[in-house]
Amino acid sequence: MATNLIFILPLCLFGVIGAIAGIAKSASRITYWGLTVVFGALIAQLAANSISKDNSSHGVLVLIITIASVIVLMAIFGCVKSFFRKRVANAKEYNAYKNADELEENEAYKQEAVDSNNKKQFRKLRRKGKRIKNPSGGAWAVVSRILGMLINAFNWIVAFGVCVCTVFLFLELCGVDVEQFNTIKEMLQYNGWVNVGVKFSLDVLLISTLVMTVKSGFNKGILRLIPTIVVLVLLALFGYAAWSIASLSACAGIVSGLKEGLLSAITSVNEGASEIVAKAIIAAIIFLLSIIVVVIVGKSLSKLLDKFRDNNAVYVIDGVFGAILSTAVLLLALLVFGGIAYTLNDLPFMTRFNEIEQLSSFANCFYEFNPMTSVFANLPIRGWLEPKA
Repeated sequence: MATNLIFILPLCLFGVIGAIAGIAKSASRITYWGLTVVFGALIAQLAANSISKDNSSHGVLVLIITIASVIVLMAIFGCVKSFFRKRVANAKEYNAYKNADELEENEAYKQEAVDSNNKKQFRKLRRKGKRIKNPSGGAWAVVSRILGMLINAFNWIVAFGVCVCTVFLFLELCGVDVEQFNTIKEMLQYNGWVNVGVKFSLDVLLISTLVMTVKSGFNKGILRLIPTIVVLVLLALFGYAAWSIASLSACAGIVSGLKEGLLSAITSVNEGASEIVAKAIIAAIIFLLSIIVVVIVGKSLSKLLDKFRDNNAVYVIDGVFGAILSTAVLLLALLVFGGIAYTLNDLPFMTRFNEIEQLSSFANCFYEFNPMTSVFANLPIRGWLEPKA
């Protein structure tokens, strides 16, 4: 009973907080992160159960189906947000035109109240005028807020679940001794965790990371990487140019002056080293001055590209390429990490990890069914971690 309360009370608390925040934001402004993660995990499970594990393409197919499903879900929920946003905006615009005559009448009455020096009536009319100037979104606004309340409550509950899964996985996989902590021991033996949590925990964590990566990549786009790349290239070029200038014969006199003056007074390095230090000082001064140019170029280029992103078509295309790039980087990192981990699967400390991985669907695409596993088969990391005889 106590274990049930430990799970149920925080879930209720997070649900209430999320519901309150959802009412304030409405369905047109909240994210649908929780629904995307849960549906993505369920689809991954269905795909893994439907495709035979004897199929050599099992991992690739599950991976493709899950990623495609997550992207489709994000697109659908994006359309839902846009739908409610437009419906509420249209309702407000309609009510604004509908109340135009009433607003004009209210302004006339306010002027009469001023002329008659009736401050009380003026304040009353002003409050009424504010209500008229801020038209209601009508039934669509009500539905949007109710839906926002429900979905955001679900988001917060899923977020709590992800945090719990992270903690429990850490305790399970790191072999933390919880025997002396009865409450934690009971929580790890809780039916919800043993029968459901373990099965979906890794998938939920990876899919939630995937969702945030796709969303972040779309919002930032690929154009915003260009100023960063240009700045790094300019810094490298200016650094090389600064050292080249410091090494020119034209700077030989300055180098000699530094060696015989400042450097000789503060250090006892040998002749060759003092010349390098002197050149480094000159190069550093030139490089620091060039940073001003780099900052100006970086800022200007960033503002110029932001203007391009103001165009809806450019924004969408840029966002799609940004999402593709960020997702590709994430998947590559997971494939590399999973491939390396699988080469250690028969070592004793991997026993519990193997059990949890076998229950997962999406996460197992990067582990047991990882197409890159053979690439990491001969890495020396295994020899470092094998128990010594």
